[in-house]
Amino acid sequence: MVRNDSHQHSDFSRTPLFGVLTGLTLIVSGCGEDPAIVGEARKLDEVIASSEWDAFVQVVDLLPDPRLKELPDHRPPLPQWQSERTLPVEELAAEERKTLLAAWEPAKLARELSRNRVIVKKLRQAQMSVDQFVGMVLSVGAAMQRAQLQDDFAFDDLIRRGDEVIHDLTQDRRLFASLALEDRHRVLDEAVWLHRVDRARRLQTIPTENVALVKQHGEWLKKAMPAAFLAHPFDKVADLLEEQGLPFVELPESGSDAAIEWSPADAIVGR
Repeated sequence: MVRNDSHQHSDFSRTPLFGVLTGLTLIVSGCGEDPAIVGEARKLDEVIASSEWDAFVQVVDLLPDPRLKELPDHRPPLPQWQSERTLPVEELAAEERKTLLAAWEPAKLARELSRNRVIVKKLRQAQMSVDQFVGMVLSVGAAMQRAQLQDDFAFDDLIRRGDEVIHDLTQDRRLFASLALEDRHRVLDEAVWLHRVDRARRLQTIPTENVALVKQHGEWLKKAMPAAFLAHPFDKVADLLEEQGLPFVELPESGSDAAIEWSPADAIVGR
């Protein structure tokens, strides 16, 4: 929810990161340990208040180099369903959607951060829970990815086209293991649309204020944030054939396609 500027200061005491600045003050003043603050992680579609940003920067700057850059990519890999999978395509697609839904949940990255003793120690000093910190990492990271797209990026068109493909996948009751080689490959290509649409839906909700914020602090973010957030959000899921066309031009001396010898045993199947 977007808060009016006139209420930001009065509402600050109720924000998840209020305890961060309080904790930092206690550190400076030499006070003893205080109970960890419990609060909900922020959502991607919420505007990052200046007070929240300042608190986030102070916590990250407490971390030793390389700060957060070595965190793994929280997003799951593209569909790699094994040919032996006996579930119907529709159920495999449903599994993939659940995985994508969980990928942006703070709990996933929080488990990774909880293993890092240095980060846990600094967060405890700042009286900030791991979940709260992860919520900010994801919000800032999502804004960084949105900032790499044009302001008028055609989200609606991409989502519309993707939903058509996804609808067919969710109605496909064929057993994946029973499909011919070329059909399995085609299904896996179509399943990438689950990832494209998921990213598009999330990035479409990012407030313009958050995008402006990360653009303003781009140099600091490059030195502090995970590498996954620095890459173009659709790099690994783009349909290169659709966007760029065939990567070669067939010359007359190449001969006829009918003369090409090919055997399924020689095929290399992607994904």
